[in-house]
Amino acid sequence: MPDVEWSLICDYCILDQAGKLSIVGIFERVITESVPVMHPALYIVTRWRNPGGESFLAQTRIWTPTEQLLVSTGQTHVPPNPAGQHVTIDQFRGLVFEREGQYLVELLAQDETARYYPLEVHLVARPKEAR
Repeated sequence: MPDVEWSLICDYCILDQAGKLSIVGIFERVITESVPVMHPALYIVTRWRNPGGESFLAQTRIWTPTEQLLVSTGQTHVPPNPAGQHVTIDQFRGLVFEREGQYLVELLAQDETARYYPLEVHLVARPKEAR
């Protein structure tokens, strides 16, 4: 079964025709003055290790602090690669975080969880203006 070499959350990424991956704005927490808060664009980039090199089905899910499914990519077909390395890029637009707390990113391969990792939403007080 494929396993996760690494995965991260970022504001934007692109994989060019030559296979060069460019990533902008890596983060692990959303800091906001109030909730709900809408994140305009969020990308989850994952590098999979698959020694057999065969194709597989991948899926990315984000879970709320109350363990409710917030969003899912559904199953995505990842094509075969004889080198055994695959990159998936999942884009989520207009994602609304309803509450503060720890959200979980879940990565699945062949309908089995390969990894979980946290995405924190933190509230911060608005700075008081000087008089």
